[in-house]
Amino acid sequence: MNYKLLLYVCLVLCFGACERPDNTLKILELPSGSIYDVDNQESLLKIVINSNDDWQLTGASNWCVPDKTSGYGNDTLVLSIKANIFSQERKATLVVKNRDVRRAIRVTQKAAANEYIYGLPIIFHVLYNDPSDPQQNVATTKIYEILDQINAFYQNEDKSQNMGLEFIPATHDPNGNLLAESGINRISWPGSIEIDCNAFMKDPNNIQYLWDPNQYINVMIYAFTNENVLGISYLPYTIGTNGLPGLKNGDRYFIDPTLNYPHCVCINNKYLFSVHSILQVPDAVLTLTHELGHYLGLFHVFIGDPVDDYCDDTPNYDRKVYEDWLDALTQPVSFKELAMRTSTTGITFTSDNIMDYDYGYLDRFTLDQRKRVRHVLENSPLIPGPKAVDRRTRSAFNMEIPEARTIE
Repeated sequence: MNYKLLLYVCLVLCFGACERPDNTLKILELPSGSIYDVDNQESLLKIVINSNDDWQLTGASNWCVPDKTSGYGNDTLVLSIKANIFSQERKATLVVKNRDVRRAIRVTQKAAANEYIYGLPIIFHVLYNDPSDPQQNVATTKIYEILDQINAFYQNEDKSQNMGLEFIPATHDPNGNLLAESGINRISWPGSIEIDCNAFMKDPNNIQYLWDPNQYINVMIYAFTNENVLGISYLPYTIGTNGLPGLKNGDRYFIDPTLNYPHCVCINNKYLFSVHSILQVPDAVLTLTHELGHYLGLFHVFIGDPVDDYCDDTPNYDRKVYEDWLDALTQPVSFKELAMRTSTTGITFTSDNIMDYDYGYLDRFTLDQRKRVRHVLENSPLIPGPKAVDRRTRSAFNMEIPEARTIE
């Protein structure tokens, strides 16, 4: 007998027997198609997994949440679908995989049937060094009066657009303490109360006075040294996957909210008690309504920087040409005439947009402006309220700090 041959055959049979389980095809099956269209309400999806091996799940989002991310053999995967409060549908793709097979689960959720109304906590930081001076240490009732009129502008449905939001005085500080005056934080200022607003907005030392912009809209009230400047604001950011023209990519701030500047709105306390001579609206109301428009993504409706406000329904005009016309006037004209503009396309119109400067009626937002504001509310970092974007998909690795930009 050939013992060497017998030994060789035994070894081959032995090794073959040992390797056979590893060569077995791993089965992984999901229900046919695994494509799900769901309404905007909260719901559960139960998906049967047929497998003969370990499997893993990837692709979970903040609104499509699995009850497990791994398992062995046959199982039932449960996806918790959160209610969609946003004006756009959303999609999630989850992948179940084992050693040999990958299967996709695709979920599309319809947009909200009714628009979500944003309640935006706002905090007024009142800077003063003379507590007895009502111009510096402005009364609570005055701030509430201003805020009520601002909300009326943003919710006007008669000749404007209801923007679907309300500025609400914050009730608690960042540590959860109840505020003595809702929406108001009084700061005894260490230096001169007369401050260059451009310098204030760039000074990283002022970050200490800021409350988390993801939770609050910060409004600083102090006296400007800048002549004829009533207010100034930072513009918001957009996101890389769903951008908005004119705004910088701010994906970084979904992961790393650390700022190197005070992201806020500032208004000049010198105009807190003055009233527009024609419109009979407090200057502080007109100013803060305008600046909050910038904070929520709106540009001026005239040629500037940028040259476009990215809204097709706001006639664009050359502000410098208009100001040259004002300077050349040799006799009085009516406010109605002062409110007339000529667009860059040669059309004459009456200025009534809140994002214009005087002279104008300053009492209207347009539909396209509303769409921009809603996009910022639903997608942008450093703005309070729920977001349609999944923050966990944002990446801060090797991402530059986006350019911060102010506008008056």
